[in-house]
Amino acid sequence: MISSLSPLLLALSVQKSILFKQIGCISKDCGDQEYSSLVLNGFCGMLKDVSNEVGLLAIKHEQKWRALCELSDMLGKHDFAFFTSFIRQATDPEAAIHSVLQHVNPSSVALAQQWRRLVTELWSIQHPGVPILPYWPLSSPEVMATPIYLDVRGFLDAITEKQPLLVQGDNETLLDAEEVPRLLASLPSQTGKPIPRVENEWSVMELRRLRAIVQAARLARVFRNRLVPVKSRIERFRALPPAQQYYVLWHADAYHVDWGNFSGLWSRYMRVMQEYLPVLWETIGLPEAHESEERLLQSVAIIEAYTSLWEEEGVLNIPRGSGAILHVVQQHALPAIIDQFIIRDLLGRHGLIAISEEFGSISKFRWTGVGAKVVEAEASHQLPCGNNLLDRVYYAGHFNHKFP
Repeated sequence: MISSLSPLLLALSVQKSILFKQIGCISKDCGDQEYSSLVLNGFCGMLKDVSNEVGLLAIKHEQKWRALCELSDMLGKHDFAFFTSFIRQATDPEAAIHSVLQHVNPSSVALAQQWRRLVTELWSIQHPGVPILPYWPLSSPEVMATPIYLDVRGFLDAITEKQPLLVQGDNETLLDAEEVPRLLASLPSQTGKPIPRVENEWSVMELRRLRAIVQAARLARVFRNRLVPVKSRIERFRALPPAQQYYVLWHADAYHVDWGNFSGLWSRYMRVMQEYLPVLWETIGLPEAHESEERLLQSVAIIEAYTSLWEEEGVLNIPRGSGAILHVVQQHALPAIIDQFIIRDLLGRHGLIAISEEFGSISKFRWTGVGAKVVEAEASHQLPCGNNLLDRVYYAGHFNHKFP
């Protein structure tokens, strides 16, 4: 029994390290040996309770595992220690579930759900301190090649190596123009592209948007005319599995970055769209991986879905005088704006779609496996704030382990 339960006792070691740290701080602060002894006795009682709790939890999960093995005609093929060790080696719960279901092949949807729940619980026990996203169906291998994931890793490395200089623009702080080529060169998505000489940061929208995402996730901040990495938060970020790192970045871009700051004359349109994001997911529907879409048809569908909301918010009110001409131009250009700010900058940058271009413009795009899962998760569930997810990570503070 001890050998079969040993993988799960990692949870106990974490509780030990946390409690030892607490008792050490208390003893050091109070300087009272008698009081410290009392606290230590209390600590030992807590440790015993934790040990008993973990042991009972492990027994409960082994019993559940045996029942599921019997229902899946798997009883006797593997022992529980092998099973828990197999799960522990997975990068995230979804990767563990995928591997287990390949071996188990449950006979019904209900049985598959029971396996998913058990695997998620066992992975969580063996990776304490890493918050679980129960409705986030992506595995780490799926997201590790997405442009946003790769670019943020490169960007964080670059600003950690050398904190970029900032200059004061008209109404905001911008990267110094001399910093832009170095930071662009750190982004894998820009590999093979010529690095332009720029007047200011806004000349390279991809970089400006990326910085906004990193700052929205509070991985970097402005301090004394420098863009400074927030080291403690970056450590927490890197302690998460890649699938959850991706979620933090996706949530920051979709919900915390102000789209209006990047859409110029169309800022009011974009802010209404961002405020009512469920309308976007409903309009897109539930795409399947590898499903192709005509760019124009999708853009028109999105515009039609938001027209009534734009009317309610007064965005479509026609101004008097020369402003009426600008209003007509804005509406005429809306399909191109949707292409740029929704299809390319949001869906494409995060790897939800693969874009096909003709003569420099989007003609078609194809939904990826990532895209199908993200849209389904956004449409079907109330997902947590990515910033709050980072706040709940304490894994990095107790272990040297980091995910890829």
